[in-house]
Amino acid sequence: MIYRNKKIYDTIDIAVDKAVTQCIEEGVLSDLLLAHRSEVTDMVLTEFNEEEYIEMVKKECIEIGEKLGFEIGKKEVIMEMIKDGIISPEVGAEKLGISVDELKLKN
Repeated sequence: MIYRNKKIYDTIDIAVDKAVTQCIEEGVLSDLLLAHRSEVTDMVLTEFNEEEYIEMVKKECIEIGEKLGFEIGKKEVIMEMIKDGIISPEVGAEKLGISVDELKLKN
């Protein structure tokens, strides 16, 4: 939750505070968090590891890049197969999850 919030909010302090608030609202350890909010927040901020966060963000970016690269490669191969007459435009469009008209616009 904190890592997700870190992407949304400018500082780790705000990300932690929002995560604590969300936990309280969702009933996750709400009694403990209500009674010891500042101690829990301080502990989390002390334990937060910026390097781990950066590594996690890098991994996510690599995964996104790989997925996009795969999709682009898939489209290129299918378009080449249509061009070479290996598959029909209808089959190619189906494989790409688009209509034949959308496929024609891509050419």
